[in-house]
Amino acid sequence: MELWSAISISLVLIVIVGSIVTHFLGPIASIILGIGLYVLIEAAFRRRLGVVLLRTTIFLAVVVSIILAYTFATAVVIAAIIGLALFTLADNVREVSRG
Repeated sequence: MELWSAISISLVLIVIVGSIVTHFLGPIASIILGIGLYVLIEAAFRRRLGVVLLRTTIFLAVVVSIILAYTFATAVVIAAIIGLALFTLADNVREVSRG
């Protein structure tokens, strides 16, 4: 654990700078990658990797849900309006046929 404490920040900086210099990722993505690697390794040393992975999965699921809702909001609204119109049509036809 002491070894990791001594070299952790240096390794994270090397990963971030190496990723930026080689154009592997953009600057923001490189910083996120470096911080993510640090958090994962730190969690593994503290035996909390399962908790970190679970929280990361839930966070990413929420982010993707927001992106999907934003991307397909128009389609969802149109589908809801069409569904309401079909429900109203079926109800009206049922009432006319009874009475």
